[in-house]
Amino acid sequence: MNIQFILQSLFPYLIVLYALDCLVLVRMSHLLFTSRLRGDFRLRRAGVYLAGFWPGSWVVHSHADSILLTTRGVYFREIPADDKRANFFDEYVFIDFDDLSEIKHDDLRVKVNGKRSVRMSSPAAARRIASFAGKLALLDQTGREEEIRAAFSRSMDLGAAKAAAATGREELYWLRALSTILFINIVLVLPFALVYRPMVLYLGTLVSIIGANYLIVLTLALAVHWNLFRDDTAGRFQLVLHLLLLPVSAMHPVSKLTREILSPFHHLTSAAVLAPGVFPSLMREELLRITFSRTGREPKDYSLYWNLREEAVRDLCMKAGLNPIDLLEARGAEEGQGGSLCPMCGTEYRDGFETCSDCGVVLLAPQSEGDGPESRVSGWSNVQGQKSKVQGSRF
Repeated sequence: MNIQFILQSLFPYLIVLYALDCLVLVRMSHLLFTSRLRGDFRLRRAGVYLAGFWPGSWVVHSHADSILLTTRGVYFREIPADDKRANFFDEYVFIDFDDLSEIKHDDLRVKVNGKRSVRMSSPAAARRIASFAGKLALLDQTGREEEIRAAFSRSMDLGAAKAAAATGREELYWLRALSTILFINIVLVLPFALVYRPMVLYLGTLVSIIGANYLIVLTLALAVHWNLFRDDTAGRFQLVLHLLLLPVSAMHPVSKLTREILSPFHHLTSAAVLAPGVFPSLMREELLRITFSRTGREPKDYSLYWNLREEAVRDLCMKAGLNPIDLLEARGAEEGQGGSLCPMCGTEYRDGFETCSDCGVVLLAPQSEGDGPESRVSGWSNVQGQKSKVQGSRF
């Protein structure tokens, strides 16, 4: 059997399989942070991306909330909305804790009362939300409020997120090095050996080196997963199964291990650690989302949820060295002076439109000279108070 002929036939398929393994689908309300060769990170929103192509690349899952846990019950969207959209309470399905018979996770999904399910960004996110909901159901109103406040504090703990990322970099050091060697041997050395006649004699040795390298990467990936996610037995089994069934994925195991590394943290916290360049814009979006998600028509527990969330978000903003008021004023100075304006995304509309098609909030009248961003936000509140219909619901 001619090993050169076999490898020449298989090599194109190996490259195609590797590229397919690097494709990542990001769904609505889910986010992805991917590292680049320079070491910085890029934010990915809904779409299909080639992520984790290089051996040491990080791919980090994050998400905007599709499930909101309040002191009274569970609010959830069965069809996730865009993460930039305001969260109107009547766009959610609500189940009181007294009526919550079961909430559990099944891979990426959280199943509520056995009938409804919500797709999360990752299995870890699904496990965490199902566990937290079950914990809240056992507490009284006061206990739930304190637990929700504590959960927000944990998810926006900037120091803990930085420590988790640093631990990940330390644990992944040797795995990155060995997977890079495997990548070089397969993508660069192997094709050269197949076409350069003197190297053909050493193909058997090269294949043996690649095989040994693969087994070391497989073992080390298992050890790193154990150190980082000790309680995630199912995730460890899936990782090993993936590496066994698709051996070319051993050229970039780091991207498989980093997806859950910041899963316990809010997407703003992940941005502050990984992509500080986009953090201000994400923070502004969140501040506006909180503002416009409270219209005065929602139940008290829903308003309380956003109040607690705002406390934690503003605290994170200050710890990251930013002033929430400055973020809003900076955008306000850029806003146009012409037609009606969406106070969330800044899109300008011509006459005849009352609500923003993307954000669902009432548009503001054209800005008069001397009006600042604060007056525009209060102006939105006055307009919203005169509206009795549900604004911009997609569901």
